[in-house]
Formats: sequence, structure tokens, C-alpha cells
Amino acid sequence: MDKEERYTLEILNRIEENGRVTQPEIAKHLGISIGLANSFIKRIAHKGYIKLTTIPRDRAKYLITPQGIAAKSRLTIKYLQYSLNFYKKAKDTIARAYALLEKEGVKHIVFYGVGELAEIAFILLQQHHMKLTGVIDDQKQGKMFLKHRVGAIEDIKSLSFEKIIVTVFDSPEKIIEKLITAAVPEHKMLILREVSITQNSANARVEQAKDERTPV
Repeated sequence: MDKEERYTLEILNRIEENGRVTQPEIAKHLGISIGLANSFIKRIAHKGYIKLTTIPRDRAKYLITPQGIAAKSRLTIKYLQYSLNFYKKAKDTIARAYALLEKEGVKHIVFYGVGELAEIAFILLQQHHMKLTGVIDDQKQGKMFLKHRVGAIEDIKSLSFEKIIVTVFDSPEKIIEKLITAAVPEHKMLILREVSITQNSANARVEQAKDERTPV
């Protein structure tokens, strides 16, 4: 299930719950800009999934169409299948990561990235003799994640840890660049991947990020 399908499902769900939901509210719920939310809403309307009414004139209201209801049902089934596959892959990947860290004698870790993957990582962490000392995510700074206040990249300096785990699967390169800029040593980074996870693969990704930042 790609990002556009997930956003489409979320928007249809929100509109079905409340037809008077505003674009800023949808954008906030999805964690995207208002302009991007507007773009997705236009695409959904173009497909015939929703209609916009202005009755009374000063109150806009979205209506989900029969085509939209059918699409929502189809996307819901696809999302459930995606979630199950995602959980299985994430659990396997994180289990291998924790086994690797325990062999290294790691006791304190930090998560970089808040989301489904981080939640699964936190649950599995309870089965190991390691402690989560902090959670970093520039986009969700100040929010709470499982009793941990989410910090920004500059907060890393005040945290005690042997490893910082990048708890996102999609395009972690930008995060790696931020960690490099924040002077986090390579040996303290661990990147979760869907297929396999080893310290060598993490170092390879770090080197790639360095190369991309080096001027030609």
C-alpha cells in the first residue's frame, strides 16, 4: 500500500466521520502541509469519491459518494493486509537488531523517528535488557511518545546512549545526514531495514550519505 492510498483512506475516513472537516484539520491529522492536503482532496474529488457542497453558502461540506464508499472498503482491506505484513517484517527486523545490540553489550538506546515502527520497537524492547533513554523526531518535537517527550536533533547531545536506532524504513538518508551533522559517530548508528540488518549495512548507508554531502 503506497502513501497516496494511505492518505486517500485517511481522508475518506475523516470525511465520513465529519463532512465539515476543514483542509487544515485534515493536513494536521495527516502530518502534511495544507497545500499537499488540498492536492490529495482534489485528486479524490476528481476520481468521484467525494463531492463538495456549499449549503448554506457559508458552510462548505464534503460528501462521500457511493464510489467513495466502495473505494474506502477496498482500501481498508488493503490497509489491513499491509499492516499485518508490515508488523511481521518489522518484528523480524527489530528482533535481529536487538540480538545484534545485545551481543555488543549495548544497554542504552535512542530512537530516531516516531511512528508504527518505533511503537513495535518499543514493545519488543521490553523483552531485552536495554533501556530507551530518549526519542528524537524533528517533525514531532515536544509531543509525547509512550511517556517519552520527543526531542529535536540538538537534544542528542544531552542523551546517554550506545546506539541510536533509526526507526523508519522509508528513506532514512536525510536522518543519517542530520546525525552526521550532529557529530554522532558512525558506530553509534543502527538503521532498520525490511530485508536485513547488520552493522556493515548501516555503515554502508552512512558512507553513502557522506558521499552525497561531499561537493564534487
